[in-house]
Amino acid sequence: MVPDVIVLPPAFQLSGPVNLFQHLKRDPYAKADALQKFEVVRDRLKRLLIYRHDRDLHAQRECSADGR
Repeated sequence: MVPDVIVLPPAFQLSGPVNLFQHLKRDPYAKADALQKFEVVRDRLKRLLIYRHDRDLHAQRECSADGR
């Protein structure tokens, strides 16, 4: 069960937003490394989506050819 109200400590309520990427702004090597890793993940996702889409289309065509 989820409570109706979540009470946060006063220090947390008064704090400003946190920049989770602040270290990337300060460290150009960390930024370059993060961008390179992002590109790897992006490319893997593209290949997965394209391959899966092609595989699903192929399976649909086989099913329709078999009369299923």
